[in-house]
Amino acid sequence: MSDPTILRSLADCFDRIGLPLAALEILQDVSAMEGRDGRDDRATVVSIAGLYLKLGRVREAQESVDFLRASRAIDESLQGQIVMLEAHIARAAGDTARARQRLEVAAGFPGLEAQATAERVLLDAESGRCDLALPGFEAALAVPGYDQAANHALHAVCLGGAGLEPAAGIAARVASHGAADSELAAWTGSMARRFGVGEPIPPDSP
Repeated sequence: MSDPTILRSLADCFDRIGLPLAALEILQDVSAMEGRDGRDDRATVVSIAGLYLKLGRVREAQESVDFLRASRAIDESLQGQIVMLEAHIARAAGDTARARQRLEVAAGFPGLEAQATAERVLLDAESGRCDLALPGFEAALAVPGYDQAANHALHAVCLGGAGLEPAAGIAARVASHGAADSELAAWTGSMARRFGVGEPIPPDSP
């Protein structure tokens, strides 16, 4: 099979079902084909960098971004994705300050404001900067994909630290209800009771 469009679709399918290595290998073949044809597609390199990150291969992800940054012409539609990649790479490398800065830049690109802002809020919370996270936390949790038990638990911790105990108890209760991990469910359930909200919602409740 030598049709890059079909191969990209196949790689996307592998990625969606949790096989990033298979997806990476396919896209590497696509990139090689495009190079031979003189049609280097920067979008393919962006996808490859993202897969490197999923696999924990941070150095190779950074090398891919360095290649993109050295390119003379990058479509405007890819610029925001590259900045998001830079944020994710910095976060994976433990450089919280740079990750935060790149997320703030990414939030200025069309279509990325909600995602980048949500990630910045969660980064602040995880870094112990609840003072920065709290003002945007509810909006972050409303972004598709970010309404997760662990994020509600972070919200509860920040609210509790700010002395907003009733709200912290509600957030903890929501986290306990949605937690697939038994330890997180028990911990957030205990937090909800400590803040006076009562028993966590049973998992089979409507």
